[in-house]
Amino acid sequence: MTHMKRLVRKGPLDATSILVQKLHLENMLSYAEKMVKMTPKEELKQDLEQLFLVIVNEKYKNAQLSHLRTVVWGGLSATVLILIIAGVIFALT
Repeated sequence: MTHMKRLVRKGPLDATSILVQKLHLENMLSYAEKMVKMTPKEELKQDLEQLFLVIVNEKYKNAQLSHLRTVVWGGLSATVLILIIAGVIFALT
């Protein structure tokens, strides 16, 4: 119960929050037990799986950032163009 107190946010907890925290702690224990029992071959397999996931995640992150950069540059370019056109129109009137 003391471990749960460290993970608990301040304020009253409802039954669902307590159940979720209990399940989380049980899953952490189960995961730790599995990790201790792994053979070097299983560790290597898991490392390769995680590396693959990191590489795929990095690819999608880079694609998203490239798209965001394109959108921001397009918005900035449009804003500058509109300001220049407005300035020219204002100067001519």
